[in-house]
Amino acid sequence: MLKKVTYILICILTFQSYIFCEENKKIPQEFIIATGAKGSPWHVVLDSVAKFLTQKLEPKYGYRFKTITSLGSFDNIELVQSGKAHFGTATGIYVMMAGEGRGFYKGNKKSNIRSSMYIWRDALHYMIRKDLAKTSNIMDLKLHTNKAYSLGPKGVDYRMTGEILLSSLGIKLNNIAEVLYHENTNSFLKKNISGFNIPSFSPSGFIKQLWVEQPNEVAQLQFSEKQLSIINQKYPVWSHHIIKQGTYPNQTKDIYSISQPTMLITSKKVPKEVVYIFLKTIYDNLETLHEMHPELKKIIFKNIIQEPPVNFHKGARKYYKENKVKIRMPDAYLHKMFG
Repeated sequence: MLKKVTYILICILTFQSYIFCEENKKIPQEFIIATGAKGSPWHVVLDSVAKFLTQKLEPKYGYRFKTITSLGSFDNIELVQSGKAHFGTATGIYVMMAGEGRGFYKGNKKSNIRSSMYIWRDALHYMIRKDLAKTSNIMDLKLHTNKAYSLGPKGVDYRMTGEILLSSLGIKLNNIAEVLYHENTNSFLKKNISGFNIPSFSPSGFIKQLWVEQPNEVAQLQFSEKQLSIINQKYPVWSHHIIKQGTYPNQTKDIYSISQPTMLITSKKVPKEVVYIFLKTIYDNLETLHEMHPELKKIIFKNIIQEPPVNFHKGARKYYKENKVKIRMPDAYLHKMFG
């Protein structure tokens, strides 16, 4: 009888212990980050970040982070909106169009996306053969509309952004070469195209190659204050971006380009605490991240940031508030509102 009672007690205690362990067991959660084409800066940087976050957060919270490749901003916004991805990279102009339901998203406002962090600013690199650069201003393209100029394949975000931007300045290219992002430099060196544009933080390895191999045959087109103002009338996400003399080999003068923010967007359905911990882990470990990959050095912490094109996620606002980050309206918005 005693053996039977002892056995029953052991079973009860074992069952209670099992229930306790199950209740306190960390439930693994996998979060998907949509990036860009394989090997692109977006993919390289966020793949490193995802692995780092998993290493840091899985033991304590059960959070795992995984990246998937995509066609860029347009693709990523759709993935986050539909819930197929929890985070995604996107440029400011796409986030604004999606959040406000205009442009490519006219009548199809993406109400599920929220901003979480700025990654870096992508400067435009409108490269052209030097003999075609009469003034070295973007309007030089209007003189050569029939020459093969690469804006990228149809459907990719930087091609569509380029068409919007040039159209606002009255420039229509009649012979757009559909060269892939990473193939533009070699295509230019082989004289297959008269020029190309790639958005990238500077310095860009692809642009550096041009300045090294053909410094006397290449020029970068620039933007004036007036042109920037015209571009910002519809989508005020652009700022002047000065590429300082010496940024590239054989670059003897400052280059006045423009840039827009590259952002990490988040589904509003992602829990507040996840986004908060996501940001805290990144910003608390910037020095470690910077050592992991050169391109990760572009991620920095700032005490003053711009109000994003769509609202910050609640978890992001909590983090920025706790760390006394001031959020200000972009200059372009202020100019549009008050003149």
